Amino acid sequence: MDAVATNFESLLLSLMIKQMRQTLEPEGLFPQDSGDVMGGLFDLYMGQHLAQVGGVGIGTMLKRQLEKTHGA
Repeated sequence: MDAVATNFESLLLSLMIKQMRQTLEPEGLFPQDSGDVMGGLFDLYMGQHLAQVGGVGIGTMLKRQLEKTHGA
């Protein structure tokens, strides 16, 4: 359950970071990356890292809910 909760939070954080990065100016964070590969990898890495170090609490809430409904 820990891995599921952490991976779910990682996915949500990666998507949130991606949306936030898309609001930057075109010459912003990765200006020469026309395929947006570096930006996508950055989003994925940051989402995973944030989820592993505690995140924003979504994974914890999900784990708590899953334990309630399915037992420990």
